[in-house]
Amino acid sequence: AIFTLKPALESAAITASLHSHQECFIRGDYAQINQVLINLIANSIKFSATGSEVKIVISQDRETARIQISDNGIGISDLDIPHIFERFYRGANTDGTHHQGTGLGLAIVEQVVKHHHGEITVNSEVGKGSTFTITLPLFSERNLDE
Repeated sequence: AIFTLKPALESAAITASLHSHQECFIRGDYAQINQVLINLIANSIKFSATGSEVKIVISQDRETARIQISDNGIGISDLDIPHIFERFYRGANTDGTHHQGTGLGLAIVEQVVKHHHGEITVNSEVGKGSTFTITLPLFSERNLDE
């Protein structure tokens, strides 16, 4: 996903860093999961200032893989957070600029994550940035029939 967005990262002078201490294997559709990551990273780029960083951290526990995508962008207001995964919802622009979009990206992200038996959450503070956390079940012989 990072390589797909390399031109956007370079034009915005934003760096992306990937931190992973081990390989995580999940059962899922590669194209759909890749699109989830592209959507979230693209949003981080869109709502971050020139020269900032997007940080991707991959980890796991006994049963789940965790992907965190963090930025130090404009953030999301407490009033908008409960609605950001709704179709066509476009929150207030906390930085006073107009950002293009249909309001479908995060709705699609949530749908794909749920389809893969996962969960997505967000922590955000206006003016400080956002962290989206995706948890997905790890691949195991037990979940082959699901």
